[in-house]
Amino acid sequence: MTRRTSLGVVVVVVILLASLVYAEEDEYDYSDISEELPPPSYPRDLMKFPNWLPFHKLLSDEAEQWKQSGDLDLLFLGDSLTETWRGTDGGKSCLRCKAVPEVFAAEFGHLKAAAFGIAADRTPHLLWRLQNGELPEGLKARVVVILIGTNDLGQKEPATAQETIKGIKGIVDYVHTIMPDAHVVSMAILPRGRISHHQQVTISRIRTNITFVNEQLQAHWHKQGNPQIKFLDCSEFFVDEAYKAFVKRDLLPDFLHLNEQGHQKWAQCLHPVLAEQIPSKHPASAKISQPEENEGPDSLPSDSGRDEL
Repeated sequence: MTRRTSLGVVVVVVILLASLVYAEEDEYDYSDISEELPPPSYPRDLMKFPNWLPFHKLLSDEAEQWKQSGDLDLLFLGDSLTETWRGTDGGKSCLRCKAVPEVFAAEFGHLKAAAFGIAADRTPHLLWRLQNGELPEGLKARVVVILIGTNDLGQKEPATAQETIKGIKGIVDYVHTIMPDAHVVSMAILPRGRISHHQQVTISRIRTNITFVNEQLQAHWHKQGNPQIKFLDCSEFFVDEAYKAFVKRDLLPDFLHLNEQGHQKWAQCLHPVLAEQIPSKHPASAKISQPEENEGPDSLPSDSGRDEL
């Protein structure tokens, strides 16, 4: 055996031993995740984000604390759009997120409210989180707002529109099963990016799929006729009134994530629902404001930056 061959054998053996040690140290068991979930079924694909599991554990602990201390009035579930209410992105502070907790306090401070969101999550990740600690049996909320799905459609290897619909339905149904008395708000996926020359195919596909998913979900919940589940579409707040293909940059600076003003618009869109469902704690005069007109699409380049929420 040559020296080069011997060295190669040693390297292979070391790699195998290292992989065995890693497997023994992995304390998380993903075997109980339903095979009915659309791919990817396991949160292991998010292990590139080292804060994901610790952050999930933190949210699970908060859920237990809310369960012990009393019922919630309002619970947000989702990806980074929801996490930003906490002032973080991926569990870390970010410039875009800085003032959003103040908006949360101003808009929902009179309620017992919580936001359970993790950046880059897709529908299977959120459902796994809920099934593994973030929605324990016995936790109650009067209104649950679910916004998820943009990462399913916008990832490099996107899920199909049908898989995304199935994932969102599964989450809403699961929340309704655990919290049968809660009013569940299934949010329409928000618009993102714009149709530009160099990304026309990509953005067109995403926006077309978002529109299709939203239309199908709206029709599904309407046909189901469950008074405890409401479909809410706030899209009009975030697109130019005259040029629907253009996302308002003053609300989504990177054409994907909401800033402080964007979260204010989201809150305004929710107020009528909250006034109806929690009248004793919500100002009776709460009204949905009309989306403001945009002067035009002048400075609206395509989707930029990180393409997962």
